[in-house]
Amino acid sequence: MATLPIGPHRIEAMLQYLLDIAKQMLEKNGAFFPFGAIIDSSGNRIPVTAQLDKPDPKTHEAFSVIAHSMRAQYAKGEIVAGAIVAQASIPPELKPTYPDGVRIVVESASISRLIFLPIQRVSSDKEAVVPGPQEFRYGELLGVDVHPTLFAAGPS
Repeated sequence: MATLPIGPHRIEAMLQYLLDIAKQMLEKNGAFFPFGAIIDSSGNRIPVTAQLDKPDPKTHEAFSVIAHSMRAQYAKGEIVAGAIVAQASIPPELKPTYPDGVRIVVESASISRLIFLPIQRVSSDKEAVVPGPQEFRYGELLGVDVHPTLFAAGPS
């Protein structure tokens, strides 16, 4: 496997950046659409979102648009790392503190992991989620190595 063209601290910094944004969006709005970040071939971290030209896009569509873009950029050698953040249920076999969470797919030439941050909405009642400020509890980060999906083929 190829060596990482950037230090692991750059991947960790990108993950922390994305987790901080996810927490801010959860606490402000109670939810968020998938988003991400890349590290380009010059080592710059660049945030990314999906540009969907439809009135009511679906979460999986946003994730797919970002993933497709990252695959194409990696194949052209334009990026060296990428990560996509989404809300997701956490597999029970990971024994999460809370069953719901923030999931980050992070990949480069030498890493392919899913990182989960368990979350629990703090609410005085059990009513449906309403837009606006929310309070959350966060569990410990969980990680698992996976087969690459974004960077499955090397740059051309």
